[in-house]
Amino acid sequence: MFTISLFSGLNGGGNKLSSGQTTQTIMGSQANSVHIALGGIIASLAVAAIPTFTSGTPATANILVNALDAAGYTIIGTDVYDVPITLTTTDGTGTFKVSTTQLTSPSSTSTVSYAGSGATTAAINANVAGTSASASTPVAATTVAVTSTQSVKFGTFARAAGTPPFGMFTSSGALDPTKTQNILDIGASWTRFETSPFYIDQTVFGAGKYDFTNVDLLAGWQTAHTIEPVVGIEAGPVEVNATPGTFSPTQVPIYPTPAAFATFCSALSTHMNGLGTHSYSEPGNEVNSDAQKYPNGAASVAPYAEACYKAIKAVDPAAFVWGLELNMDGQINAPGFVSTLLSLGCGPGTCYDGISIHLSLRYPLPPAGTPCYPAAGGDYSTLCVAAIQTAAGNPTLPIMIGETVITWAGMVSDAATQALAVPATLEALKATPGVKYINYANLDECALYPSGYFMNGCLVDVNNAHVPAWTGAHNVFAGG
Repeated sequence: MFTISLFSGLNGGGNKLSSGQTTQTIMGSQANSVHIALGGIIASLAVAAIPTFTSGTPATANILVNALDAAGYTIIGTDVYDVPITLTTTDGTGTFKVSTTQLTSPSSTSTVSYAGSGATTAAINANVAGTSASASTPVAATTVAVTSTQSVKFGTFARAAGTPPFGMFTSSGALDPTKTQNILDIGASWTRFETSPFYIDQTVFGAGKYDFTNVDLLAGWQTAHTIEPVVGIEAGPVEVNATPGTFSPTQVPIYPTPAAFATFCSALSTHMNGLGTHSYSEPGNEVNSDAQKYPNGAASVAPYAEACYKAIKAVDPAAFVWGLELNMDGQINAPGFVSTLLSLGCGPGTCYDGISIHLSLRYPLPPAGTPCYPAAGGDYSTLCVAAIQTAAGNPTLPIMIGETVITWAGMVSDAATQALAVPATLEALKATPGVKYINYANLDECALYPSGYFMNGCLVDVNNAHVPAWTGAHNVFAGG
């Protein structure tokens, strides 16, 4: 009898991650091969049942279960678990039923069905016998909530720049088919199509030309699938050349004057106009908190934003330019920054046509009427949209949610709660007057999941398998 156990540390140290056992006759005077399947040992569980059912309408939904080992990584593959997961429901009436009560491997699936009448609430419980691994998620049948009828477009990231695993390209330079399929599957109708002069503007390095190879590949694919690129122009007086996965960037002087930056904006918009693209976001990412690219704050941002805006409009008068990609988190006074820009002459019609904000609502959602930070009693709430419009001097200014994300354990306690928080956040933002575009992060950085810039905030894991947030986001995207 052979038994093998794998541990996270050397010499059987650390946490026990998997084990397997087999019995085999060993023959003398010859080589013997022994094959053992190693079953993952489950240390914790995350479970979510999505969507909430509609009262009176029978339906079935997938039960999403993630089994994690003692090191915190999702157990994947087809080999059976060391001990299976048992699924039960607290409903004793038969209104809510699970199709399979034993999940024997990561590839096992189960569903929960709602009979259409009877009990209105229950819980789905998952546990592993003989361990403390357990999780629970509520299911409910409710009346249909009335949401906003305003037209909103949902999107995600698609970077035309960046070293894999960032961006939409493989190491060979081809479009990554898994990432493009993810964009189609989630139901995105637009993308934050990020660009960088490091990958396009060869004049910076003396070559005297622009390289639009990746731009053409990605924009062509999006056009073929009727997905609108909103071209992000991320540059400024100082460009940050960061190694993926690190927070130790190298600052590189790149556009020392607004006029130099405008040259790049003009060249890029000329090319994109030729491809039939007319939407832009500039001059960078979260410029109100980016002291690396804009060391002088609003005083730097204003002339660069204005120069780029004028350059784009000169090429394409019908272009729509979103400004700023404002950071709205961490006790940052975003409305105050917009007001300062306006006092410097940088406002609607001079620097932008609409404003993009990065707004991640806390969950449970802030109560209706919660003012925007830093107002007294304020929080980062849906009223931040009106606060930004007021600061820009235009109460009807179009607003893009350029980024929203729900991370765990940073914002919610676990993946099951995240699965509930993501659709609730998207619906709340969709119903907010003035919001035209909403982006959920993230698909093209998710090769870094579960550690990276969007730790546990992605829609897919490192193996491109859907995580609990996916279903809720997809349902909102598809119904948007």
